[in-house]
Amino acid sequence: MYKRLLLLTSVCMFAPFFVFAAARSLSVGLSGSDVTTLQQELIAQGYLSGSATGYFGALTQAAVQKFQCARGIICAGSGVSGYGIAGPKTQAALASASAPVQPGTLSGVSLTNPATGKFEFSGWLPYWRAATS
Repeated sequence: MYKRLLLLTSVCMFAPFFVFAAARSLSVGLSGSDVTTLQQELIAQGYLSGSATGYFGALTQAAVQKFQCARGIICAGSGVSGYGIAGPKTQAALASASAPVQPGTLSGVSLTNPATGKFEFSGWLPYWRAATS
């Protein structure tokens, strides 16, 4: 039982490192399911038109470049390499841009009524707070 618990703990502790290490930077000439996912996200954001082919070609590179410039990740004028390559920063920004909006993060919408009147607290108070409460 102890050995199983130790094995499970070590697997759970190191599993995220293996999951994130599997992601690769995507560039012209590559193909695969990760390229298809990238293209689907670019289509959903309006940077790529057509359908997801699974091949990273010139159109996909142009769409990635537009997305990178729009998000301020990298643009043509900056002397850093990576323009047009969907690396970790670009993939993370694209994933967060296509993530659904959580109900608690709606801007300008109150999910609860504002508090009015006096607040009343009830419950157990620690002994060291009894004199001041």
